[in-house]
Amino acid sequence: MYKGKLKRQNLSVDMAAMCDIAFLILIFFILCATPKAQRPIDVERPLASGGIYDPGEGNFKIILAQGKTMIELENRDRAKVLTKMGEKYHISFTAAELAKFNKIETVGVPMATMKQFIDGYYNVKAFMEQPGIRMDSKKNELFDWLIAARQVSKENHGYDLSMTIDADKSAMYPEIKNVINTLESQKIFKFELMHDIKHSKAAI
Repeated sequence: MYKGKLKRQNLSVDMAAMCDIAFLILIFFILCATPKAQRPIDVERPLASGGIYDPGEGNFKIILAQGKTMIELENRDRAKVLTKMGEKYHISFTAAELAKFNKIETVGVPMATMKQFIDGYYNVKAFMEQPGIRMDSKKNELFDWLIAARQVSKENHGYDLSMTIDADKSAMYPEIKNVINTLESQKIFKFELMHDIKHSKAAI
């Protein structure tokens, strides 16, 4: 039986609408994306099974790697925390210095050299060669950073900070224990240890 051929129809697609959608999606991802903060030290976290911890807002992060201790403060409170630290160490910071400090993601310098560090904020070498926060038998500045950050959080937001330790897998136990002892000295017994996910091999 004869079957007639289907008549071809010329289909036209309006590419203008497709381009508009593509650009809208691109703009959405650009505006919503958060750039990864550059750190002066690399942290190779230990592997563990379990979910990924999302600290959210109100987090105080302590970084341990290469024998150095550093901290990461939230952008909204950095300047106010530094102001409190200045009051503790009798150091006054100008509005310009506080504005610069508010842009610094990772801090790992003693308070004695903080003003020089802020003045050289745009110096990549100075940022990458931070010596670490002072934590010795004479002065434990991590203790003071904790107090200042917790006070600012309670005064401005009405709640205490959550604590996260981001330690390199090669960090020595005494270094981690020193940080934990500092937390416990302020009656902080709950904190998170960051890790990378260990993927199990599929059985053959």
